[in-house]
Amino acid sequence: MQDDIIEQAIAFRAGDVTDPGLIADGVVASLRLLHAELSLLVGAQAAAALCSHAMHRTQSEVEWAVPRAAALSESMLLALRADLGARTPEQALFAGKTLLFALTDHLKSLIGEPLTTRMLRSAWGTPAFDQISTEDIR
Repeated sequence: MQDDIIEQAIAFRAGDVTDPGLIADGVVASLRLLHAELSLLVGAQAAAALCSHAMHRTQSEVEWAVPRAAALSESMLLALRADLGARTPEQALFAGKTLLFALTDHLKSLIGEPLTTRMLRSAWGTPAFDQISTEDIR
């Protein structure tokens, strides 16, 4: 289910999941929105550190060409966008989903699934996501 939510968030913002540049835009936009929502809960520095940690956790699966950093920054987001945009559409979608899945999975372990779900709903409210019932998410 979480995989579907993440894919919907990316697709909603990308518009076309056959173009790696648009996929990259969708992933970065989704990450920005989740970071903003998370910042309200734990503060901007902690949110940036959690996002950066998700990139670190997925390095072996994705082999990011993004410089390592202790926290998410604008330069890191630009590098992430360039990295994803240089991949095939399938690779870009896989890498973006892997990153967002790692972040949301980590959030679930820290704050629980119900609060994480509410945070995703608030950050990524898309028509398809709004139609998912609370029972479907649990």
